[in-house]
Parts: sequence; structure tokens; C-alpha cells
Amino acid sequence: MPLRRLRGLMRAPLATSGDLGAVMPLTGVPADANRTVPTATAAGGHDHRKVKAQRILVIKLGALGDFAHAFRAFAAIRVHHVTDHITLLTTAPFRDVAEIAPWFDAVQIDPRAPWWNFSTISRTVRMVGCFDFVYDLQNSRRTRRYFRLAGRPAWSGVASDHVKPNADPSYGTMHTIGRQRQQLQMVGINVFPSPVTAGS
Repeated sequence: MPLRRLRGLMRAPLATSGDLGAVMPLTGVPADANRTVPTATAAGGHDHRKVKAQRILVIKLGALGDFAHAFRAFAAIRVHHVTDHITLLTTAPFRDVAEIAPWFDAVQIDPRAPWWNFSTISRTVRMVGCFDFVYDLQNSRRTRRYFRLAGRPAWSGVASDHVKPNADPSYGTMHTIGRQRQQLQMVGINVFPSPVTAGS
């Protein structure tokens, strides 16, 4: 799927973007971020209260086809965390697409530094550890290492106890969209809206 077609599926701009090679600590995610959320009152009106927004990280580094296949998962995470601040960790080729997507409040770029580049790897790991919860949709050896090096933060992915691929014999043969759906269901996400409309 060409990038111009991916861009055509997006609607809303993002707040900020960043490059892990240059930005540390994480920017655009205030620790005391609050959002005003309308809640129904007994009288039938709405009470606008400020709630503390959680800092959510979604990891999807590539490749192009896999990135497009993650749109429904992105939309489901956005709906589930409607009041929270969601950052996408991705790679440079997907920056433009991610920055016009309706599902993220910020974008960070992982330079995929070699493991001997300790300073850059350290910045990436420290950034990953800053979040209240991480959705690892990449589920690669690299992101599993991030999980371990970051001190095993709250995490949805094959590196953690939240996803147990061996529990489902068909997991290894599932399409990536099915695996992502199962992964998110294991942490309580059960609404999977159309990626074209969710977040718009």
C-alpha cells in the first residue's frame, strides 16, 4: 500500500513529534496532564471534571504493510484511552503518516540504533520506561529487549504476561490483525471501531 494512500485514510493532525536521537527526556507528555471529561449527572446534565491522563505508548516500528494492518488496533487503543495521552513510537519512514493520524497525541522516532550504541539505546529505553502503559504491537526481539531493559514496565506484548501466544494453538498461524485483536482483548480492549472514523 503506497504512503499516499495511507495518508488518505488519516484525518486529524497531531500535537507534537520527536526524534529519540535528539529528544530526551520525553517531550509533549506532561506528567500532570489533565483532560476535561464530561460525565453524566443524576439530574441529566453533564459535569465537566478534570481527570489525570495516563501516558500511553504504542510501539509499531514497521514495515509498511504491517503498519497499515495495525490501523484497527490503533483505533481501538484510541477509543479505549479516550482521555489519555497516546504516543506512537515508530521509525522515520512512517513519521508523516503518523503525524496526520487521528489516534496519537505525539510521535517519537526510534532510530533503531545498533546495540553497541549505548547512549542512543539508553535514551530509547529510558523513554519507554516513562509511560504508564505500553502496547507493543511490534513484538520483535528489539522491543522485547526494550521491555527487559526498561525494568519490565506495564506492558501488552509477547514479552509480558499479558500475552501468552502458547495459550492459543492457532496464534502462530493467525494473520497479524487477528493476533493484535487477541493481544488487545487480553488487556480488556473489546471495541474495535473502523480505523477510518475512530478518533476523527
